[in-house]
Amino acid sequence: MESEGDDDSRSQWEDWTPMKFTYCFVPTCKNTTTKGKSKRFFKVPFTNRKAWCQAVGRSDVPTSSISVCEDHLQLEDDMENYLKWKYVSCRPKLKTRVPAKLLALNFPQASASKQPDNEHRFLQNNIEHSHTQVKLLTQNNISEGVQVLDVPVKWQ
Repeated sequence: MESEGDDDSRSQWEDWTPMKFTYCFVPTCKNTTTKGKSKRFFKVPFTNRKAWCQAVGRSDVPTSSISVCEDHLQLEDDMENYLKWKYVSCRPKLKTRVPAKLLALNFPQASASKQPDNEHRFLQNNIEHSHTQVKLLTQNNISEGVQVLDVPVKWQ
């Protein structure tokens, strides 16, 4: 039979369940929940997400939740509820302003026109040995004619 004192000796994180697979949204950062198990990840606030993305050179602004790892934060300065989070273990809440550590990285500002959209990125990443030819019209080459790409076809 456990005494009440045993509950006090338990770590505050014993009941904590890890988040699903998460990665840091900073393009040059390779931290994930599987690689850096000791790294903490924090949700980027929705209210100023565009400024956060611009600060790290991303032209896209994801609509789903994105996370930043602790390496890019000064927790005491960048959290609204740092003391409460540290001592009471509540849900962390980042301030909406872009953290100074992210601004100090001086990422080049990405141009939206130079970034491939998701469809083109998918095609670029999945081009392998071709079994057929696919004609792909893009806004850039409509006036120039048709661009022919070799794209693998997977038969089911």
